[in-house]
Amino acid sequence: MYILTTIADLIQISPEDFEKKSIQALEDNINLKYANKVIQRIGLCICLYDILKSSEGLIGHGTGIVNVNVEFRLIVFRPFKGEIMQGVISSSSVHGIKIALDFFDDIFVPGNTNLFEGSKFNAAERTWVWTTDGQEAFFDNHEVVRFRVEAENWHDLSPQQQPKPGDAPRRWAHDAHDSTHQAPPLPANESLGKGFYIAVGLLPLSLALYKFSRMNTDEQPAFKRWINSYSNWKEKWTDRNDLHTRMIEQAGADRNLFLNTVGSGKVNLKFPEIFNTGAPWNVPAGHGGANMDKLIAHYEQENFEEQEKKMQALRDGSITAEQPVQRLGKKNPPNP
Repeated sequence: MYILTTIADLIQISPEDFEKKSIQALEDNINLKYANKVIQRIGLCICLYDILKSSEGLIGHGTGIVNVNVEFRLIVFRPFKGEIMQGVISSSSVHGIKIALDFFDDIFVPGNTNLFEGSKFNAAERTWVWTTDGQEAFFDNHEVVRFRVEAENWHDLSPQQQPKPGDAPRRWAHDAHDSTHQAPPLPANESLGKGFYIAVGLLPLSLALYKFSRMNTDEQPAFKRWINSYSNWKEKWTDRNDLHTRMIEQAGADRNLFLNTVGSGKVNLKFPEIFNTGAPWNVPAGHGGANMDKLIAHYEQENFEEQEKKMQALRDGSITAEQPVQRLGKKNPPNP
């Protein structure tokens, strides 16, 4: 009665499901798409069983929807032929009995062919009655019954092309053998078609083109004059091709020259003295041609004298930082 079916599909996750975990968002969207849906030649999908594998999500441009390729298995209700099942009678008619399950109510049992022998429909009670050995058994509504699956019927509900308003019904050759008689089709108004109007419009257009082609004094057709106006292009194309050929030949000769000529490792300068000229102020200290000994001796002497003054102040105890702090107070004015 239940089977597992493997399906590979592209599942879309909307932005409002981003707060969920990835596995939970996939399961919810798969159940939303397939649960309680009938797949042609497969069966009624109940719910998701498990996820086999999935790809990385790709975000669509402009929508924010994440597209994930998922391979999963569904629990599908599909009884096999000859299976014994249990259900509840939902309704009865002169054509048969309709039985419903907990989640499926499209089971139909034809009354004249599939019920027990001796079963008849009671119009007053709106139920089927089975008479056996002088006793009557009623198939009342909401009664639990067991039944056997004899066949499964699939109905394709894909949209069909509808006839246009005003179109006459089409009849086929085999309709003549039908026992019923149909009313003759109503006459339909047919237009002349686009081809008629195009042909009528081409007549004045052709005449206008012919008059236009004879408007020159040399009596040459306009098309011929138009073709002759492009004749000078042939010379331009010839010159361009010749220039292109010469450029390619020159490029090949230059490449051969560069590859087969041995280069020199030395470069002769026309003005070697350039390396020895320049402003002396741009020369770093100690790297010029001037003698720096006197300058070095001068600054060494100044440094020695400064250090000697500091040592003498240290011996005399006259260092300013080591003197006692004098308190600030009101001083008496000097005597006149």
